[in-house]
Amino acid sequence: MPGATTYFPPPGLAGPHQIDNAGLALMALNSTRPCAPDGIANAIWPGRVQKLDTGTLAAIWPYQPIWLDGAH
Repeated sequence: MPGATTYFPPPGLAGPHQIDNAGLALMALNSTRPCAPDGIANAIWPGRVQKLDTGTLAAIWPYQPIWLDGAH
């Protein structure tokens, strides 16, 4: 409906800019599909601003947050 406000859950991807990214993607697709909120909330991108909570590095530095970003 033109002029209506639609609320979505926060994006599953890290970073406040992901709110803008999700909104732009929905507008570009002109999507009003009911699955859109779940897709936004549950989106994952392994290796892109990913916090490592388990594994060898997390075990070596248990009190230091370790973030992985292979995109840049």
